[in-house]
Amino acid sequence: MTGKIEIFIGVVSFEKPALTISDNTSAVHLLSNVAWINVDGSIDIPGRRGLKPALTDDDFLKPEAIAETYWHLAHQDPSAWTLDLDLRPFKERF
Repeated sequence: MTGKIEIFIGVVSFEKPALTISDNTSAVHLLSNVAWINVDGSIDIPGRRGLKPALTDDDFLKPEAIAETYWHLAHQDPSAWTLDLDLRPFKERF
């Protein structure tokens, strides 16, 4: 692995996850990993809280927690591998 992480931010559709799985299959021989990460929530960045005053601390995703999850994904053990993550605030109901 090169340690390089590229982030795609855009419209959610079926094509991106399907492309991720396809890219990941062909990239195995290059010792790289392509992953689909769905960040589903408001990220606690400067100025965001002013736009959503009704939300509490528990409604926001912390940038540090997101970074830790990305780090874990990039350094995951090959015996327990994933290429698909959903990040949401803990209090969200399903």
